[in-house]
Parts: sequence; structure tokens; C-alpha cells
Amino acid sequence: TGLRFVPAGATNEISLAKTGAKWVVVGSEAEPVDQSIVDALLRTATGLKASKLAESNQTAISTGVSQEGAQKISVTFGDGAIDVITLGTGPAPESEDRWARVGDNGQIFLLAGYNVSKLRPKKDSIIRKPGSPPASGPGGMQGLPPGMKLPPGMKLPPGMKLPPGMKIPPGMKMG
Repeated sequence: TGLRFVPAGATNEISLAKTGAKWVVVGSEAEPVDQSIVDALLRTATGLKASKLAESNQTAISTGVSQEGAQKISVTFGDGAIDVITLGTGPAPESEDRWARVGDNGQIFLLAGYNVSKLRPKKDSIIRKPGSPPASGPGGMQGLPPGMKLPPGMKLPPGMKLPPGMKIPPGMKMG
């Protein structure tokens, strides 16, 4: 299983591979990867939805999906199958919306810019800095948000341990 992001202009390409249960940046395997960010990228890439189909007069050339140097996202599945999504700007490169084509399929469709903008990761956003917790959110939340307190007398479930460096909030007891 893998993900590969090739930005427009083919600079700063990022390739990710799944080894066991963890994602690694190919070529930087020793650096810790923020798994929650990679999982979010994968969810976004595999959950893209077209906002409209190209008109019959809109071609691969006019939508930019056949341009050399167009942004590409490759998703490699566990069975070895690879889907390549090519994104083109068409005649409006200032727009965040992108025309897309999957593989060599002739069907071209428009993707909303708010989804596409999430698919331009930078390596330093994926690599976790030493000592920093994973990104917050599902699968990455560490502790309570600032200012939030547990109800009086609430305890951690039996056997649950705190992550390194995290302290028990005032009023909370270990089970």
C-alpha cells in the first residue's frame, strides 16, 4: 500500500509506503511519520467526489489533465493495483478547483478546490518533530483540549497509561 504526491512542476515529490501498520516516507524511513496526517490524506484521496463532468468540448488538453508536469496522486492498493489521479488547472489556473482524470480513462471531471487543496502535502507536515505529539483529532488526540476539565471523581479506565510527558489533570485519578 502506498501514496505518492507529485505536485505540479514535479518538484518536492513525496512517496509514502505502509510497512506493517505504520506509514513511512520513502527515503526517510528513520524519521517518524504522523500517522493521523497520512490517514487523513488517504481518506481525502480515496473519498474525492466529482462536482461535475466535463462537457463534450472539454478535452484532456483544455482541462490540463494531459499536461506534462500536471499534479499527480498515485494510490497503491494492497493487491498491487495502482490508481493515478491526474489534476489539471484548465484555462483558470488561479482557481482552486481542478479537473481530474483517473488512470487513462477518458472521463474527466471537476473536483472542488477545498478537497484538492488538502492533497498538496509538504514533507515537513508529515514528519513528526522529535518530542511533538501526533496531530490532534481522531486517532491523534493527546489529552484534553486547553481549558477542558473532567467531571469531579472521573478516573482513567483500568490499565490505561498516559503518553510520555503527559500529566494527570487536577481532580483526575488513575483507575
